[in-house]
Formats: sequence, C-alpha cells, structure tokens
Amino acid sequence: MSNIYSYQCIGCISGSSLDGLDIADIQLDIDPSASNPIARWSILNTITIPFPKTIVDDLAALPNQSALDLVRMDDRLGSFFGDCIQEFIVDKKIDFISSHGHTIFHHPGASSTQIGNPALIAARTGIRTIGHLRNMDTAYGGEGAPLAPMADLYLWPEHDICINIGGIANISIKSPEGIIGFDVCGANQL
Repeated sequence: MSNIYSYQCIGCISGSSLDGLDIADIQLDIDPSASNPIARWSILNTITIPFPKTIVDDLAALPNQSALDLVRMDDRLGSFFGDCIQEFIVDKKIDFISSHGHTIFHHPGASSTQIGNPALIAARTGIRTIGHLRNMDTAYGGEGAPLAPMADLYLWPEHDICINIGGIANISIKSPEGIIGFDVCGANQL
C-alpha cells in the first residue's frame, strides 16, 4: 500500500519577456512509489505581478553590468519576489516555495545564472524555498533548458507532445525511448 503525501506549494518564475513575476498556488498529491509520482495536482490560484519600470530597465541592462551589479540585483529581485509572494499567500499554509528566478545568462550544457535570491524569499516569507533549478540540471549533464519536459512527462502523461510558450518557445516530445525537449524559437521575448 502506498502513502500519498499532500503539499500546497507556490511556484514562481520571471521570464525573459520581462513582463513580471508569475506566481501559482498549487496543490500536489505525491505517491513516491508510483511510476508517475504525481497522483493528483491542481492550480488553486495564479497571478502575474508586473515589474516596475525600474526593475525592467535594470534587468534588461544587467547582462552588460558588473559582478557587483549582478549580486545587488539578485538580492533586490529576491526581496521583491518574497514581498510579492507574501502578499499573494496571505494566511495560507504553504509547505514550500519553488522559485525558478530570472535568467540572466544561459550557456546550454555549461552553466546558467538565475537571480532572485531564494534565501531572501525564504527570509521574507518564512517558508522553505527551493531555487537554482537550472544549475542542478547542468550539474547532472543537462543543458539547463528547457526544464519543462519533466513537468510535461508527469503532469500531462496523456499527451505525447507539449509546447511551452514563454520568452523562448520549447517543445517536449515523448517516445518509447523517453522524453526529449528543446528550444524551438523566440516567443514572448520578441
């Protein structure tokens, strides 16, 4: 007999389109013994919080700025994310937050840099926060992007092809050999 664990979590991402912070409140029921560990899931609420113009301008300029500017923006964005999440969740019991952050540099197969300091999100909200998701993928030999294929595999097992239209459009394709994903073209960035 398997045990199912229920989690209410927050997922957030800031895309390369610079439109703002996307936040989702998600209910996950996990069965760790199943081949698809996600037994059930539902999106309870979502919001996009537009960035102030100063953040948009500073993020757009950041790839050509100093290391000190990068560190300062990492903290500034982490504080902004934490404050936005805290306002969004109000009095809800949240088990954890997963923050993708905002991609500043991405070198497929080598490294990827996302900012939006997850430690500051945790400090602002008081909730365990998971971050640096692309870095873990590149550490294990992945390209760091797209990350959607694993979600597509478990969240939409009935579909063989999924398209994610973010700043960059990417596709996930399931086959008997497994799942592959790759970037297709520019999308919301354009």
